[in-house]
Amino acid sequence: SIGGIARRLSDTETHPEHKRYAEVILNAVKRMERMMQRIDEYKGIISSRLELGNLNTVVEAAIEDVRPIIGDKKIEIKASLLSGVPLFKMDRTNLKIAIFNVLQNAVEAIEKEGVVKVETLPASDNTLILIVSDNGAGMEADAMKKLFNPFYTSKMTGAGLGLTITHRIIQAHRGTIDVESEPGKGTVVTMKFYIAPGSSAA
Repeated sequence: SIGGIARRLSDTETHPEHKRYAEVILNAVKRMERMMQRIDEYKGIISSRLELGNLNTVVEAAIEDVRPIIGDKKIEIKASLLSGVPLFKMDRTNLKIAIFNVLQNAVEAIEKEGVVKVETLPASDNTLILIVSDNGAGMEADAMKKLFNPFYTSKMTGAGLGLTITHRIIQAHRGTIDVESEPGKGTVVTMKFYIAPGSSAA
């Protein structure tokens, strides 16, 4: 109701300063809505229902979900997915949320134009690797230390639950997540998933 009334004020107000006040309210409401959405997601991933699944299929679905966020930016998403990827036990819904959060961060880190690369790779230690990299703004060392803090955000666009949710989901899949970043040079997020010996391939 706060957002609806503020929108009506913004649409009808002619006084520049009053119109700016209405926009401030609207922006705050949007941040609150995103915060509540993140909290709902966080509650929803407390338990994962694991069954054999194809990581590439989940990655492709997450990529499609993130495309509308690109908006007017000139961002190319380059996917290089392993052929015959081994299956492993996963919660497809939760895992897509985790990957989407990483992709969203990558897109938001690019100001106007750039590239987001998504790769699935095999590893010698019975793991399957998913790498998401971007050539966006990158992060300072201090920000890196707070990445998995549930309510930390460097963008001031809502609760910083995205990577916290991602971290928890990856852990529920017996996986690991590692983030490397440097200001002005982009960010690389590496996720590893354990593959049981003898797992079938897609």
